[in-house]
Amino acid sequence: MYVKGINYDIKICRRISKNNVYFKTAKYFNIPGFRKGKAPMNIVEKYYGKEIFYEDAFNEVVPDELEEALKWKYTSNRYCN
Repeated sequence: MYVKGINYDIKICRRISKNNVYFKTAKYFNIPGFRKGKAPMNIVEKYYGKEIFYEDAFNEVVPDELEEALKWKYTSNRYCN
C-alpha cells in the first residue's frame, strides 16, 4: 500500500477476516436447502462466488492498519528530524 510517502505492507490473515465477515453477514444469505443464515461458508462461496466476502473484509481490516501506519510514520519522522 502506498499513501503519500508511506510504503507499508498490510499483512493480515485473510481467513480470519473472512470468517469474521461471514459470521456478521450470515443472516442475510438465503440459499435453497438451508434455513436463512445457516448455510456453511463454503456453500455460500459456491453459490455467490468467492469474492462475496472480499470487500467487507477489506473494509474491516484496512482502516485500522492504515491508522497504525500513519501513526508509525508521523511518530518516527518526529524523532528523525
